[in-house]
Amino acid sequence: MFKKIKAVCAPFAVLVFLLSSGFTLAQAPDDNITRAELVQMVIEASDSLEEAPSSPTFKDVSESAEYYSHVETAAKLGIIDGYKDGSGNPTGYFGPNDTLTRAAAMKVLTLAFDLPQSSGKSPFPDVKSRDWYHNYIVSAFDLSIISGYENGYFGPGDPVTRSQANKLVTNAKAITQPEATEAELVVSLSAEQAPALVVPLASTAPLINIDFTAKGEDISVSEITLQRKGVGVAADWFAIYAYEGFFKITAEYNVSRDDSTVKMPFDFTVKEGETRTISFYGDTDTISVPTNQHFFGIVSASSIVATTENITGDFAMYGNAINIGAQTANTVSVTAGTTLPNPELDTRANIASVKLQTGSSSRVSMEAFIFHQGGSFKEEDIRECRLYNNNDLISEAAGFFEGQLIFIPTEYFEMTENQTRHFFVNCNLYGGNTNQTIQLYLDETYDLLVTDLDYGYAAAPLNSFTRSEAPTYNLTY
Repeated sequence: MFKKIKAVCAPFAVLVFLLSSGFTLAQAPDDNITRAELVQMVIEASDSLEEAPSSPTFKDVSESAEYYSHVETAAKLGIIDGYKDGSGNPTGYFGPNDTLTRAAAMKVLTLAFDLPQSSGKSPFPDVKSRDWYHNYIVSAFDLSIISGYENGYFGPGDPVTRSQANKLVTNAKAITQPEATEAELVVSLSAEQAPALVVPLASTAPLINIDFTAKGEDISVSEITLQRKGVGVAADWFAIYAYEGFFKITAEYNVSRDDSTVKMPFDFTVKEGETRTISFYGDTDTISVPTNQHFFGIVSASSIVATTENITGDFAMYGNAINIGAQTANTVSVTAGTTLPNPELDTRANIASVKLQTGSSSRVSMEAFIFHQGGSFKEEDIRECRLYNNNDLISEAAGFFEGQLIFIPTEYFEMTENQTRHFFVNCNLYGGNTNQTIQLYLDETYDLLVTDLDYGYAAAPLNSFTRSEAPTYNLTY
């Protein structure tokens, strides 16, 4: 049936496509393609092959034919309908081994790839508006799938070679299935950065805010390495960690004394077309050296491990200078407050009491409380929550979000020297049973955001309301 291949004449890309479409080296790219062969090619390229019926649609396409499923799929999808007699009635024959004309190929491509059809003026003198193939050919020309012969004609009745068919299918597929662009992670300094600052000892400092933008597809980040530079030393820092908004998303890590880097495991995904901002913070030590200066940043794309190697940005990028001051940060003591009665099911109840106390020289403002639930009662059943200072409502929250119950005071809330304040968390409880418990707690020092009004930066909470210390309440009826 086929001539032997003219291998030296076949472009390599054509050979690869034909072989991947199921053809063998016995088929010559310069030979005319048959109707069945083009159907095979377009059904594979459009990824639309379906299970064939048990009985053939056409008399000349048997179930044993290698192209049987492709032809049946094309017939089912309305891509082909076989030959018709002089009256326009189907003859029941497809003509799988017949040579395919250029006009017929345009119809198959247009229908197989669901290309828009055009009724505009034909660019070819041998394609008239009255011809059945007019719209198919004009559409293919408008979409740059075809260009015609050098003499300006199209030749609708001419045969199509296999290499020509490959080019046509490739062009049509590119219209409906553009080649995927390589995923790219764009890394940049956020527009909002902390200014150069002086931070006291035993305090928290904002180091740098970084934007991560995904292009092409969703991208996951599994590791980021920060670099410290400046006249300070690694021992000036007790811990380095990261937040996204009010959510702490890493553990605490030390600055390496060998190379002044902080290697931090991450587990976050940036959705395609979106940007996520990660904020890095550091806690200064009580033995930090005053006047020492530090900068933290990302040196290069190799500092980030992600699901793409295509990581771009204006590296190296650093935050502003952080200078260690000689004073120690003001503190706030955090302990359990009033002992509460066990809360009742399906009621509004107080479920946590916290006492905050400032020192003799401490002036602070409260920025946020971030509670966690350590008991067995479901977080999603704790809703419509309020935070009170004694009887004064200072914040509300709909409920837990991603494991955290966040209260942000609606108005400026200041505590002066030697002042004690009692706070109560009050929520509606839905469902549950008496075997369940509630234990709200603040995680280490990071869940109470307090600003030191003397220095303008974070104060140092002395937290005794952690999971190991906060009281647990049993639910009752």
